[in-house]
Amino acid sequence: MTENLLETASQARERDRYTIETEHIPSLVLMENAARSLCRLLQTRLLPDSRVLILCGPGNNGQDGLAMLRILREQGVDACAFSQSDSSQQQQILSARGIEPVTNPEQALRQMSALSRDDWIVDAMFGSGLSRPLTGLWEQLAQAADSSRARILSVDVPSGIHGTLGPLSAAVIHADLTGALQTQKVGTILPASLPCTGETRILDIGLGNPGTDRDTFLLTETVARQALPGRSALSYKGTFGKALMIGGCKTMHGAMEMSAKACFHSGIGLLTVAVPPVLQPPLRCVLPEAMLLDLHSDPDFLSEEAIPEILKATAEMSVVSAGNGLSRTPSSRELVRSLMLNTECTLVLDADALSLLDLTWLKARQGQTILTPHPGEFSRMTGISPQELQKDPVTAARAFSRQYPGTVLVLKGDITCVSCDGQTWVLARPDSALAKGGSGDVLCGIITGLAGSQNPLQAALCGVWAHNQAAAISEKDPAAFSPQDLTGSLSTVWTKLRNSPGNSPLPNDGKHTV
Repeated sequence: MTENLLETASQARERDRYTIETEHIPSLVLMENAARSLCRLLQTRLLPDSRVLILCGPGNNGQDGLAMLRILREQGVDACAFSQSDSSQQQQILSARGIEPVTNPEQALRQMSALSRDDWIVDAMFGSGLSRPLTGLWEQLAQAADSSRARILSVDVPSGIHGTLGPLSAAVIHADLTGALQTQKVGTILPASLPCTGETRILDIGLGNPGTDRDTFLLTETVARQALPGRSALSYKGTFGKALMIGGCKTMHGAMEMSAKACFHSGIGLLTVAVPPVLQPPLRCVLPEAMLLDLHSDPDFLSEEAIPEILKATAEMSVVSAGNGLSRTPSSRELVRSLMLNTECTLVLDADALSLLDLTWLKARQGQTILTPHPGEFSRMTGISPQELQKDPVTAARAFSRQYPGTVLVLKGDITCVSCDGQTWVLARPDSALAKGGSGDVLCGIITGLAGSQNPLQAALCGVWAHNQAAAISEKDPAAFSPQDLTGSLSTVWTKLRNSPGNSPLPNDGKHTV
């Protein structure tokens, strides 16, 4: 299955080559498969009087477009194509059928300007292996297509996007619909590409499996459903684990409340909260479900005298989280160091704990760790600039997880990357409703709640999906959406995942593989 697989441009070429050279399926057959799959996709969007203009480039994508022209004409669609590929095999097939594409660019430009919103342009100019930016005629055609009132279907990737690197320049087709051939390409889910791809459908065109390892995947509902902990009726509170959540200070009182509530609504069996004395009275009122550690500490923040009591409490826990509203005091740094070096249960670090983290502690840690940084925190951790992260967070996440084996990284941003031991799952569903202070605290709580009864990678995958879906299903305007609304939507998210067809939650086996 290639449904959730993400491939680079070179991996896509390897798959093509394997199919043609090893499985002996001719490239002409693959073109026909691609063209028919694309036409079926397009037919679901056409109206009876829709017109179609296919822009064909000089390579294989252009040949797919010429084959589409023949098939659409056979189906009675008012279709034409622009192509300057005189001697190709697809052109010869068209000529034998008495079908001649437009060869004059000016004529193609005039046709595009006359199209309406009910019409479609098929972008079959360039595929995932494009090695240089669109210039000259191709840039002109791309700009005209974007300016047209017609909708755009891109073949495999929007022209101007490299299958690995994303947009090569500002000259990129902005598609309404992309028909990804066999697999979606990594370059199309990078932040700069998302405005260009529109809705993406993955089309099976019969390419074989070369058998070489793949390490990048889409984080889909299926993945989240498989990672959701099961809940047998014959359970008790210990079945779903014990969590200790550590954080809070006088000036950031809400972070722990939001995170702890999300944890409780994500399935944890027993929840204990460690906060400075100033926060204990209000939390007793708003978190009746949680137990509170009675700590000897500075009233306003967790000071060093609280660390021994906190460490003692961790011995009974399935999972511990730290960082939400913690503050960045020297005593907070010592707390994070002590947790990293003196606990063996799953440890989730978020917010201030990440800014205080020394990565050498990861190498020395005995237990498993989940890190949930946003780009600024990841930049402070690694020295990689936020600008570089924005350009390609997938590569950065994968490299980090290879450098720190066993650590689960949840790199948040326009897209979210969950990476462990070199394997990376990408959630490319940005939502402005999540662009609020406190959203990250809720995510930390969700992952912590799941990690009480599931291994760290599965908890992270399921938690990231649920967090995003809790915003997506809301009927509130994104501007009015709050982090508390995320927690309020979790029950609907869990119910949908649990009741989906084919639901088969993975066992709590401690393995990383999903």
